[in-house]
Amino acid sequence: MADPVTLVGVGAIVLAEGIRFCYDQAGELLAGWRERRDARRAAETEAVTVTTPAALGGETFQADVDPALVDQIAEPLARVRGRLANVADGTLAANLSDQQLLSDFCTARELLELAYGVRLTLTGEPAPATGTPVVHSRMQIEHITGRAHATAAHFDEINGPAMVDTSTTVGIVDGDSRLEGLHVKRMGGPSRREP
Repeated sequence: MADPVTLVGVGAIVLAEGIRFCYDQAGELLAGWRERRDARRAAETEAVTVTTPAALGGETFQADVDPALVDQIAEPLARVRGRLANVADGTLAANLSDQQLLSDFCTARELLELAYGVRLTLTGEPAPATGTPVVHSRMQIEHITGRAHATAAHFDEINGPAMVDTSTTVGIVDGDSRLEGLHVKRMGGPSRREP
């Protein structure tokens, strides 16, 4: 789960708008999920268009949602969506000192980022902008032996802003085996210098 401290530069109005967005998007993603589950599994991905509010940059992006991934995140997303309901519908105000609320928002946002494959950034956050591509890779291996080679995420080229999040867990590595978390042949795009 993302660290709520990253919300330090965010105001209560922006947080409330972000919570409403996550609540609504979670509802759309889950709407009819059980009824359409079998039909969605027949397709590899389901294309969706997402428009974010001004608090998340006001961006519109296309996402290809993997139905198998929705199956994995549906229950935790539904639970956290329920906990955000009172702020999303305006019953309660967004309280920046409520650590449970901030944690729930970060969890909902992280699950949506996983489903959509892009970063969702609130105005004021020191993070990549909404719509920045995100790649999540999780690899768990019990034993690598001999001359095996495993890479959690391999890219021929990365151009422009992107986030790559890899996690690799291995029990035993022996012999001439090699394990890489991330392998990028070429990173393109203009370089930026910090002032």
